[in-house]
Amino acid sequence: MADIIPVHPRPRGRPGRPGSPASGWRPPGISALLVGFALAFGVLVDAFVVRMTIVPAVLSLLGRRAWWLPRWLDRHMPNLDIEGEKLMHDLETRAPGAAPASTSPAGGEPTQPA
Repeated sequence: MADIIPVHPRPRGRPGRPGSPASGWRPPGISALLVGFALAFGVLVDAFVVRMTIVPAVLSLLGRRAWWLPRWLDRHMPNLDIEGEKLMHDLETRAPGAAPASTSPAGGEPTQPA
C-alpha cells in the first residue's frame, strides 16, 4: 500500500509557468478583487455613459412620445398629487376671495394676511 502514489488532479487552465495567467492559478482573494473592480466599472459606465448621454439623447429624439401612456393604463393608475395642486385648487374654488391661512414665523397661532 505504501507503493501507491497519490494522483493529484490536473490544474485547471492551460499549462504554463506557475503564477502566470495561462496556468489558471491566482493568488487567494484575487477573484473578489476582480469582481469588485468589474462592478465598480459597470456602475461608472451606467452612471456616466448610459444615464448622462444615451438616455437624454433618446428622450430628446422621442420628444412627447417618450412620455406616452396607454389610456387603459392611465385609467388604472392612481392620481398622485404630491405638490398639493389639487388641494390649492379646491381651496381657491371654495372661497374665491379668501387667502389661505399662514402660520407666523415663530410657529404660533395662524395669522391671516393683511
